[in-house]
Amino acid sequence: MAKLQQLHDSTPIPSDANTFLSVAANPDIKYRPMPDPLSVYVPLRSLDEKTVNSIVATLSSSERKDWHFGRRTLLAFLLAIRNQLDQIEKSKDLKTEFDEQIIQHASVVRTWLVEKDASGDFKELPWRELEEKYKKMMLEADNGMAEVFGINLHTIEPYYELTIPDLHADVIQSREYMSCFRSYGWDPKELKLYWNAQQLEDLCSTEEVLNEEGGIDITSEQTNEKKIRPYDPSDEDAVQTLRKYPVSERNHAVKITYVHDGIEKAVFDVPEDAQIIVLNFANERSPGGGYLRHAWAQEEIILYNSDGYRSLLDLKYGRMGGGYAIPEFGAAYVRDMRFFDKSLDKIRAVDMLVSACYCLTGTTQLYDNPRTIPELIANTVEKFRAFIMAAVANTKGDGSNTYLLLGPIGTGAFGNETKDIGYAFREVLSSQMMGSKGKPLLDSSLDLNEVVYHNEPSKIYLGSPSIVRLSSGRLVASHDFFGPGYASQPRNASVYISDDEGQNWVFNSYIKYSYWTTLAVYKDMIYAIGTDSDENANIRIHRSSDQGASWNYNGNDNGIILFRGSYATGPTPIVIADQVMYRAIEAWAAPSRWPNNFQAAIISCNLTKSSSTINDDDDPLMSPGNWRITPPMTFNNSWIPKTFPNITQPGYLEGNVVVATSPSKQLRIYNILRFNSAPLANLAIVLELEQTTNTLSFVSIISFPGGMTKFTIRYDPVLEAYFAFVNPVTQNYYPTQRNILSLSYSKDLLDWKIAADSLLYDDTGFTVNDSLRYTGFHYVDWQFDNLSSSAPNRNASCIEWNCDGGPDMIYLVRTSYRGANSFHNSNRITYKTLKNYRALIKDDSKAKSWIR
Repeated sequence: MAKLQQLHDSTPIPSDANTFLSVAANPDIKYRPMPDPLSVYVPLRSLDEKTVNSIVATLSSSERKDWHFGRRTLLAFLLAIRNQLDQIEKSKDLKTEFDEQIIQHASVVRTWLVEKDASGDFKELPWRELEEKYKKMMLEADNGMAEVFGINLHTIEPYYELTIPDLHADVIQSREYMSCFRSYGWDPKELKLYWNAQQLEDLCSTEEVLNEEGGIDITSEQTNEKKIRPYDPSDEDAVQTLRKYPVSERNHAVKITYVHDGIEKAVFDVPEDAQIIVLNFANERSPGGGYLRHAWAQEEIILYNSDGYRSLLDLKYGRMGGGYAIPEFGAAYVRDMRFFDKSLDKIRAVDMLVSACYCLTGTTQLYDNPRTIPELIANTVEKFRAFIMAAVANTKGDGSNTYLLLGPIGTGAFGNETKDIGYAFREVLSSQMMGSKGKPLLDSSLDLNEVVYHNEPSKIYLGSPSIVRLSSGRLVASHDFFGPGYASQPRNASVYISDDEGQNWVFNSYIKYSYWTTLAVYKDMIYAIGTDSDENANIRIHRSSDQGASWNYNGNDNGIILFRGSYATGPTPIVIADQVMYRAIEAWAAPSRWPNNFQAAIISCNLTKSSSTINDDDDPLMSPGNWRITPPMTFNNSWIPKTFPNITQPGYLEGNVVVATSPSKQLRIYNILRFNSAPLANLAIVLELEQTTNTLSFVSIISFPGGMTKFTIRYDPVLEAYFAFVNPVTQNYYPTQRNILSLSYSKDLLDWKIAADSLLYDDTGFTVNDSLRYTGFHYVDWQFDNLSSSAPNRNASCIEWNCDGGPDMIYLVRTSYRGANSFHNSNRITYKTLKNYRALIKDDSKAKSWIR
């Protein structure tokens, strides 16, 4: 092959070649001395609890063999994190200046460095024991892959993999490719290691620093951390490009093309002057997977036809200090690999993404598989998001001449369902990242931002949305799951965050034993109050002190049971009035028929003894003894007027605590509930709380647009009006209609009017009846908000019943839309804002009265 001979004759020699070592079995193979594994770069600002937990959990594994020292590599990284935290904490005594944000984040990271003991309580990691374990590991010979190939463990040396004899011709041929162009291997700056998607997101700075010549100064030695975030030196080129070509201004064609050739052929079909990035679905603990055994999956095919195997060994013996572990939620990135085609005598330069799927074949891997289907889906999306972001970060120029080859979807995915891998790609490729602009739902005219999507064939659906804004400006959203596909799964709520006004959403945490949950902010803590299941459920409260990243309280993340029994609810308002916190709930009496056996109740907590700040020892909300509950009130059929037609399944549920003032200025507490009134619709039931006796009494049935579906009522003191997002029933023959979302309001809680009748509507082109069957914008949770605020610490979402939350509204929607198999079985959670809602009812006479 002529091209190979030319490369042999012109192999580049590094300037520091005199420092290289040689492999004894083949002196032509050169390599740099291995670095100290503890010198690994730690992206401390980017670390999250999930990444840290992944490392700690893997090190707790009892697997005997440590293939390619993967666990040793993770232990080195964990010790490096600890060392950096120690340095930051000592800086206070040494008066060394660190950015205040990194100091605060370091203190949070320290709280994650824990493990559970036998009783389930958290305790600090045994650092001395881990240090001894690491020293012992450093003295051990490789007892995994080397042992399989009969390598003498006493004489083993780095890069022994390149000298194993009697391997398949494809492996020998690829060694020839390596010797042509990479006999000295890869420069460390050509090999990148990312621990999670946030590390890549943080490469995009929001501010730029001008140097003396007026250009952008972004060297990795930059000391102004408020302007430029620290980054791995290998990302110097990526940072430069992201400054010059921000993702929001790039010229990607956003075009997907299907090709029928294998990936080793497809690279030669791309225009010769283009940048090519190839995805390698890799083995997370073994460089090349089954390459040495001549396996025939995607990773191996890539390596047989390229010099890429050497890059993986350079990751192992270089960047990773002699071990190999692709981060569970991250990826590796290789610059300037070469593909070879002997038949065409062609060579193509290619970059390679290295990422791993979970192994569902039963074969033990480095990381444990998620235990639940929703967790598997969320984690897989998080993995995919990281490697797609790595491709974005390392794109050359403005992206107009970059091709990303994903390979056959599902190939190399370790037993994952092909369709599930496809859905993960769909979710990630349609999401926003790294400052990108545009609507995630590109096939919609409704200007919705998608928080999360779930594929319909799984029969797992998304429910119970709840949303709050924190004083930092961060948006925090939660939801749970339902449906036949979720029947055997734990009842945990998923938490997503957005730091860019809802444009991009990132999975942040789970809330264990949490269902039908409402989020609320009180004294800079986030509280989640709901039940712990969807049957035979207790009322449970959780708390987060770190902006939703974790939900630990007093050493565990199980939350606190407030009341035991059988309860049901929805994400309905948490309200404070006269220093008492209220939330509506329903007891679900046997035989648990829906909704006939729901019994209305209100739980409440006296806050008069609450201090100005919250801590674990003095948090009244986390003490069950501070809470009380009203006696559950059974629905009474005698309340139904005799003029009504026969109501097939009368009952009420998902009540709203609403506060009003009497003529004497005394506060009155109401519970306004959804009324299951089919064949009628647009009705609600009003109960009142007698505060002295803590009992409920019936007030009336009122006309209420959308009263057949869950709603949330909040009060605006500026307009002295109550508001609710509702699903008005406009087709009388379909009382469960949810395909229209409107904004309603009332001055007196009795006379409800429509201020905006079609905030969301079906734009799919369905017929009326199909739209009723398949489209729903429902279960909306929302908050008053002020998006125009430029203050660094804007107001958090307010739960005082009469506070002025701002002139805008933010709302989170359980969405059945474009692919849902019914209006009820929601396939998305979406987010939107409504600006200047008060202008909608400036002239009260123009609002439409809603007549039942």
